[in-house]
Amino acid sequence: MNPETKAEAAAKRTILLAEDNIPTAEVTAEILADFGYQVILAANGEEAVTLARQHLPGLILMDVQMPHMDGLEATRLLKADPRTAAIPVICLTAFAMEKDVAMCLEAGAIRHLSKPVPYDKLGEILGHYWP
Repeated sequence: MNPETKAEAAAKRTILLAEDNIPTAEVTAEILADFGYQVILAANGEEAVTLARQHLPGLILMDVQMPHMDGLEATRLLKADPRTAAIPVICLTAFAMEKDVAMCLEAGAIRHLSKPVPYDKLGEILGHYWP
């Protein structure tokens, strides 16, 4: 088995953050960087799909409520594409009703997090993917 290249290792520690609220995106990206992750920002679902296909990040944090294409549709497109289907997606939304969680999981997300997400909880969750 070939050892993992630096580029492959970096891609695994790269998070695509899809968030249309610029202040929220900037603060979250800064926190993720402090945790040691590389962050790619997308302002809407269309951009998230494009950037995920270009960069193949290790994980996607997907806001559900975004303009042009919402996070659920973007997640469905990513899961239907063999190049991006295996990338874990965590949906972020202010809606936390059981039906909202179900919609995220049905779209292909591995989990749902209610906003605002406490950053220590986010760090703990991400630690499950990158020990």
